[in-house]
Amino acid sequence: MMKRLELAVLLSETPKKIENEDEKGISPLWKGPIGTETGEEVDAYIKLVPPQEILSEVVCALAGQVLGLPIPRPFVVIDKENYMGHGHNRILFASENAGHPSLKRRILDGEEWVNDALLDWKQIHDAAVFDDWIANIDRNQGNLLVGGEDDFVMIDHGRALGAPGSVPSNFKVCFTNMLAQVVIDHGRDIGTAKLRKQASATVEKCTGLDYQELKDNCRAAVYGMSERLEKVLYFLSRRAPFLPTLASRRGGQQELDL
Repeated sequence: MMKRLELAVLLSETPKKIENEDEKGISPLWKGPIGTETGEEVDAYIKLVPPQEILSEVVCALAGQVLGLPIPRPFVVIDKENYMGHGHNRILFASENAGHPSLKRRILDGEEWVNDALLDWKQIHDAAVFDDWIANIDRNQGNLLVGGEDDFVMIDHGRALGAPGSVPSNFKVCFTNMLAQVVIDHGRDIGTAKLRKQASATVEKCTGLDYQELKDNCRAAVYGMSERLEKVLYFLSRRAPFLPTLASRRGGQQELDL
């Protein structure tokens, strides 16, 4: 069952700003408690990003969760009291704290085993195909969290779906895809074949996705992105059938039935 985006408010006057270069990523990032509309208090990472990126984060989180991918709960947070210093009622994006360090951080800490662990990750093919579907050009070691063997969490989808620029209009373009490249570099033809097989299975899931429910659950009117959401959903619905083709192109294979 698809989850509905939850709205929340900041609960702390002094959310902790993340200054560590290995953790904070491209956008300004804070960590602190938020209060949801259902009365729950959640420890979350809070980002100050444009509304286009908020929409991408929300769409990717909700759709990815339906596909069974490990993506933290998303929230749209309203800073009613101007705790962040960017104006009263400023709208922010937040994701629940997954409690894992980033893959980039673990590698810098000398834990080289994460490269092999990534290849052993049972959902790497699902995740790679998902990144193709959402045109995620920003997957890197900093936005994969790792808790141990076969325990990864996918975060930071703000630059997917063309954000903060225009929504992509070409459904057949092969965008940069780090996870797909890892699979192909490791297994070449076998890796490509596995990607294409998973892509075919993902097409069925994407075709069966209730796009109207996704539209309603994104609550885009709250952050002024209703018009863009229509374009995003159109792109996703039209791109899905081409996922096996994209997988074949990445490995330089002919499009053969598996």
